[in-house]
Amino acid sequence: PLPLGRPPRAFMASSAAEGPRASLLDGPLAQALAGRWDLRKDIDYQTAGGVATFEGHADFVVVSADASPARVWYREEGQLRMASSGGVAEAHRALLFVLDGRRGDAYFVDDPSHAAGPCDVPAEALRHFFAFDLSAEGAREAAFDHWCPPDAYSGRMALLGDASWRLEWLVQGPSKPGCTTHASYTRARGG
Repeated sequence: PLPLGRPPRAFMASSAAEGPRASLLDGPLAQALAGRWDLRKDIDYQTAGGVATFEGHADFVVVSADASPARVWYREEGQLRMASSGGVAEAHRALLFVLDGRRGDAYFVDDPSHAAGPCDVPAEALRHFFAFDLSAEGAREAAFDHWCPPDAYSGRMALLGDASWRLEWLVQGPSKPGCTTHASYTRARGG
């Protein structure tokens, strides 16, 4: 993983990028991802017999644009709807991305007491999720893995344009065999 570096002293409250936005297809990812994205996830959890959809938004907030690597706070919020029961629940997740140009690492922020903002997250409160590399010229896709014993997650990120991208996961193992998640991100209006 990329080095975490020191947490920033102050939290930049705005998720909007300052100045012209970098290209998602070939610019630095920290600036290209900054802002709000509409998010839809289609989840098929075969073992539990569940199919669900998540609809909401994801905010990327650059908290250390001047540092290398950059630290980018990620928070998704929305509603999870179970197809079988029609039940709806509020859902959210926080991650911290450490990005160096077009390479990066994603970290879980598991402790709810640290979910308020990136300044509150010490390195020991983070758990590595996955690493990706889009630094090769013209790279639009990256594959990666995450081991969560006893299951293995295979992931793929695909950049579709400056305003859309996908993140997909396939799980193999005894706990969640065949579980798939397809997440589609589209730049929100004004995001």
